[in-house]
Amino acid sequence: MSVGGGQLSAQTSDLVDFYFTHTHRWFLILTRHDILLIMHSETSVEAFKGSDKGIRACFWAIIALTVAQRYLKSKSLPTVMEIRIH
Repeated sequence: MSVGGGQLSAQTSDLVDFYFTHTHRWFLILTRHDILLIMHSETSVEAFKGSDKGIRACFWAIIALTVAQRYLKSKSLPTVMEIRIH
């Protein structure tokens, strides 16, 4: 798997799946098609058109957001209701 000729980590598919499952339905930045297309693109970064560069930047923003969400989900942080009770 690659984005613009660069290799993606093995967990990228899991991160994208997590995004589609937990975030995509309420935070629709790109279509599923655009995300998967850019994720599996073999095109070099230099060959991307202007709009493709934007999609690629959004892809990396989605990956960063998902990494943060998974990290926070793994912690036992109090829910809003738990905070209000105390």
